[in-house]
Amino acid sequence: MMTTLIAFGSALFLGLIILAILRANAAKLGFLDNPDGRRKLHTHPVAVIGGIGVYLTVMLSIGLLALLQPTVAEQILADIQGLGWTAFAATIVVLLGGFDDRFNLRARVKLIGQICGALVLVLGGNYIIPSVTVFGNTFEFGAFAIPMTVLWFLAAMNALNLLDGMDGQLGTLSLIMFGALSCIFFFYGNLLSGYIAI
Repeated sequence: MMTTLIAFGSALFLGLIILAILRANAAKLGFLDNPDGRRKLHTHPVAVIGGIGVYLTVMLSIGLLALLQPTVAEQILADIQGLGWTAFAATIVVLLGGFDDRFNLRARVKLIGQICGALVLVLGGNYIIPSVTVFGNTFEFGAFAIPMTVLWFLAAMNALNLLDGMDGQLGTLSLIMFGALSCIFFFYGNLLSGYIAI
């Protein structure tokens, strides 16, 4: 329980500080989303630097948690390779999103970057979905496991990206999603993933 509170508290504290600093400098850095009267219906420019802030918060919070809780550090070291590839993939996707927010990248450039991030997870981190179960029926992907996993990651990234139309909408949905994920991880005894989700 104490580790969970430290994970949540450190993320909240660091997140507030990091996001406040980034938001204050968003205009200077060119990370503003201006209203256009069509799709962007907000009344004034909105900072679009939240993804970078969340990424920095998560990375620093995990590091701080590992320093404060030796058991967490042991769990990280036990899966350092998988977590390293996950962090690398996250870095690719965050940089891609940052460049897109700043320079409005073409769709094909974003797609190539997303595929690279997904391939890092699949080939480096060994995140492969071998099968899915729907209503009690299991479907094995066999030789198509890797392409189906990449497609799943692409679908997940773009689903979240499409939800990011209103200021605060994706953040609120993420709180719900990661709160639910943390409960699932803790229920099945995957403590490190639970702390990361928190």
